This record gives sequence, structure tokens and C-alpha cells, in this order.
Amino acid sequence: MVKKYVLTAVITFILSFFLFLFIYQNYLKDQDETEGLVEPGASEATLVEESQGISRDIRVVSYYYPKIIYTQYLKYYEEIFEVDPWNQNIFTILVENTGDDFRTLSLEAELPEYSYEASETFYVAPGTSETVGITPEIIYSSLDNLRELTPTPLKVKVKTEEGDRDMTLFEDTFSIQLTSINTAIFQLKNEKKALTIDLSPYLGIWVTPNFDEIQGILRSAADFHPYQAIGGYQMLHGTNRVEVVREQVKAVYRALQELGIVYISSPISFGGGQKIKFPREVIETQSANCIEGVCLMASVLEAIGIEPLIVLTRQHAFIGWKTWRNSAQCEFLETSYMWSSGKIDFEDALRKGTEEFNDEKARGNFESGKSKVIDIRRIRDEKGITPFSFDYF
Repeated sequence: MVKKYVLTAVITFILSFFLFLFIYQNYLKDQDETEGLVEPGASEATLVEESQGISRDIRVVSYYYPKIIYTQYLKYYEEIFEVDPWNQNIFTILVENTGDDFRTLSLEAELPEYSYEASETFYVAPGTSETVGITPEIIYSSLDNLRELTPTPLKVKVKTEEGDRDMTLFEDTFSIQLTSINTAIFQLKNEKKALTIDLSPYLGIWVTPNFDEIQGILRSAADFHPYQAIGGYQMLHGTNRVEVVREQVKAVYRALQELGIVYISSPISFGGGQKIKFPREVIETQSANCIEGVCLMASVLEAIGIEPLIVLTRQHAFIGWKTWRNSAQCEFLETSYMWSSGKIDFEDALRKGTEEFNDEKARGNFESGKSKVIDIRRIRDEKGITPFSFDYF
């Protein structure tokens, strides 16, 4: 009898364990589909067994489209997917010409409600094939309410000339998803291609120095400055450049403290994506996590003309700045201290930020890539990453 109960218990445990694995795997799958963290698009190109048109010597061999479009990153796709060309556009096709004549074709694509219709004319020489991609221009005013992962149709058509007529060679509608406008992606992984793409520099999109709310903080910061002067890298007083800039950062720190923002402790999801409020939304909601506070302060410093740095560690973020224009010397600040209870002094936040940076450096985390320093001016100049603008709306 005892053996029977033991056997029953063992079988129950094994079945429960496999049930747990099944549920957990489906949970991970749902997370990937919801957040779009793993694959940049469909895993492989889809083969077309037979073209829909009547032409015998020209056909669409295969096509490719992403499952998820990362809305904030769309205009940077060509650079982001430089080593993965099939992902550089919203839709890509491979067309083959087995005939004896040059053929003229057009590829059309549209995301109804979210884009204008795009059209690309191309030519395929006899006995050759061409790979062509297309990305419709986004209607930015349509993104205002895009705050969740949103399904949308992708309409595609390929046409070719048959004598004096345009004939449809291929036509279909695909279901894709758009990420919300405040979804930041820190990296993309394509397991099949053993490819990892670092997107952390694109945090510069969330550093928005031109918002009206930022200009209001500048005026407040001037009141906290000993000389009521905010001028970036200008010798407005004194002879020590480091101290001139530090006094301005301190004034910004105190102005931001006065906003009464509630700090929410939540780790950064470096495995994939995370929703990040824009600085104006931080001010409106009176709440911020570490990366949102950093982007807010970086926005103010950039508006002043001080070159901000964003330091990303494995689960945290804090701010730094160059002590003078193009200088290799930098200082660092624990941004979360601005909104800690008890109003921690600037000097303590400066000391803490310096300790954190030196600790990451000593551990070799910057060299290994586990931690990163994002130079906002550099990513603007070298990668063309621009601030997001609500003026589109």
C-alpha cells in the first residue's frame, strides 16, 4: 500500500513539473509576442509557390515582413539592420525574371490609418532576380494614441506591365503589430542568425530638449544659480571651467527637486523592451523611474548646451556630463537622489554617481559591454538620432 502511494506521488509530481514547464514556456512566448523582444521580424522569408498574376516569365519568389514594427525606430531601420538587410524595410520581396526582356514592376505598400501609400518602381533584367524593399512613410499624427502594442494590416501589391496594361502579379494583406510610441528597445536578438543588435544609443530619442516644459525648468534653474545665469560652456564667472559647469548642473538638480516628482524604483529591462515616459509626461504624471529621471535631466542639460551622458548599468541608470565642450573629463550624478525622501544634497548625489561610475569601471563592465555610456551629442552627430517631437501631433 505504501509503495502504491509513493508511486502515485511520484507520478503526480512528474506530471505537475511538466505542466509547469508547459505553462512557463507559453508565458515566455506570450511575453515575446507582447513585447516583441526576440525576433526583429519573421524568422525566414516566405516562399511563393505560384504568382497570382498571369505573367509566365516574371514571378515573386519569396517575401518577408516583420511581425512587429518598432515605431520609434522605423526611420533608423536601414542603419539598425545594416547586417540583416531583409529587416531594413517593412516589406521585402525577391522577384525573378526568366524571360528574354527587361521587365518594369512596381511594389506598393500601406499601413491603413498609420502611413501614406508607398510605391517603388524597379526593373528586373532577363535571367536575373531582384530583391526590393519598401517602407511606407508614417503619418506621425496618427501615433498620438498608440500607447499599447497595436495590430494593424499591411497591404501589399506587386504590379507588372503586360503589353499596354498593368497586371497584378502579387497582392495580399498581412497582420503586423506596432509598438507604442513610448516603447524603448535596448537590444534585439535573432537566435537563428546568432545576431544581437544594441539599440541603447537610441535612448537619445527620449532626450527632448525642445519641449516647452524643459524651457520652464531652465528658467527655474536660473533662480537657483548663484549668478542667476545659465549659459552652458561659457565662462560667465570665475576661472575654473569644471566649477562653472558644475554650478549650473547643481542649479538644474535643485530645480528638478522642486518639482516634487515621486521616484519609482523599477529595474531596466535590458533583455528587450521597456515603456519609458517622455520628459513632459514625467512632469505631467509627477513620477519617474531611474531611466525616465535620467532622460529628463539629460534633456535639461542638452537644452542648456551642456553635453549629457547616460550611464547604463545592468539594472540601473544615472547621468553624467562633460565638464567642458569636447572634453574627455566627465562628472557623474546619482539622479534618483533628486526625488528621494529628505531632499538629498547635490554634493551627496555627485559623490554617489562618481562612486557608481568608478565601481563599474573597476569591474571592467564598460570594457566588456555589460555597462554603457551613451554620449548624447555623439549619437546625434554620428548616428543622426534626433529627439522625439510631439509637434507631430
